[in-house]
Parts: sequence; C-alpha cells; structure tokens
Amino acid sequence: MIVWFVVLLALAPSFILFVYVAKVKRSVWFTFGLGCLGWVVAFYARLPILTGISRVAELNILIIFALYALFAGVFEEGLRYGLIRKVEKIRIDWKHVLSFGLGWGFIEAVLVYAVNILATVYVLGMKIAFLDMLAGAVERNFTVIFHVAMTFIVCWAVKAKNLNCLLLQF
Repeated sequence: MIVWFVVLLALAPSFILFVYVAKVKRSVWFTFGLGCLGWVVAFYARLPILTGISRVAELNILIIFALYALFAGVFEEGLRYGLIRKVEKIRIDWKHVLSFGLGWGFIEAVLVYAVNILATVYVLGMKIAFLDMLAGAVERNFTVIFHVAMTFIVCWAVKAKNLNCLLLQF
C-alpha cells in the first residue's frame, strides 16, 4: 500500500495540474501527448549510443554517468527545440507550453520511476525503504518542474529567434 502512495505522490501533482489547466480542451491534451511522445522518442534515439558506451569496460563509472547525462541533454533538448519550432500548436499559449512540458516530465516519471518501483516490489519481491521511495518521488516532481522550465525556455528561444528574423526584414 505504501508503494502505491509513493508512486501516486510522484505522478499525481503533475497530472492534476495538467487536468486543471487543460480541462476538456483537445489541443491542450494533444500537446500533453506530444510531450509524452517526445520524451519517449528522445530516449529511444539515444539508447543505441548509451548501450555502446556501457559496453566499453575501460570507462570509469563516473565518466559513463556523465556521458549519459550529456546525451540526455543533447537528445531531449534537441528534440524539444525541433518539436516546439515545427509544431505551432505547442506554442499557442502558456497552457499549451505548460502541457507539453508536463507531458514530457510525466511520462519520464512513469517510465523511469513508477514502473521500476512497482516492478522491484511486486515482480522481484524486494523491499524498498519508505524514505528511499519518497526521495525518488520528490526527485521526480523536481524533474517535472525542470522539464516545464526547459520547455518555457526553449519556447522563448524559438519565439525570440522568429522575432529577430522579423525585425531583420524591416
């Protein structure tokens, strides 16, 4: 029962905020789904590189973690920029931008945290201390906030770039 509480603690805040903002507006739900899809594509696009890095036995574990973080940033922010630049629905208003970022962070929380916690406890039968699970849930919420912030920053950069192009034409 505690496991489900902690998983809910990791997932509910971002989803409740999204539902509150989106209500029944289809285009906002679409951008949430697009954010989810964006993270999954960025993850699977970098997976072959990460697998190759893992197989190099000579690398220090700290170097491997640094490379994982580097590739996460390159692939996620690159794809986020491309989607925001190409899909106008994402940047209609702040609700769409927020929903895109919430979708991006929410699916990461589901796949990286919730699935692993539930599988560890219910499939493998291992016990995890409550505080360890709680720390992961809190970290996932901060990660969602980070993804939302990065989405707004990238959206601002896309709009600023478009504005600069327009200003150069006059």
